Amino acid sequence: MLDASIVDLCSNFLGERSVDHVIHSIATIQDDRIQKKLLEELIKEYVLLEKKVDELLKNTLLKTVVDEIKDRGRYRPRPYECTILFSDIVGFTKIAERMSMEIFKSNYGLLLLLAIMLYSLPISRKALLQV
Repeated sequence: MLDASIVDLCSNFLGERSVDHVIHSIATIQDDRIQKKLLEELIKEYVLLEKKVDELLKNTLLKTVVDEIKDRGRYRPRPYECTILFSDIVGFTKIAERMSMEIFKSNYGLLLLLAIMLYSLPISRKALLQV
């Protein structure tokens, strides 16, 4: 808001029509500053959101898949020959919940090897389920 004395000073010096022009110019400058500030805040929020999405993709998908999604906007399905093992190790969820994501990711190979070793032991299925 402009001080009344400034408006009076401008009126005496420039005339009534010019004062309106000056006030309009000041308002326009203030609007531009507000718009720039809002745009900067939106860009910062967008960058943070993009980083979060990127981390989520990297934590859940292969790097090649993430790169293709980022470059092309989609991932073309491909056939893979693989074996999928659905398993539940008693107590694993509680252990994993106590680990940070970094520790879990850095030890994932070790955990997978442990699971493979457990299922490769020459013991009966019944004994394995009782452990």
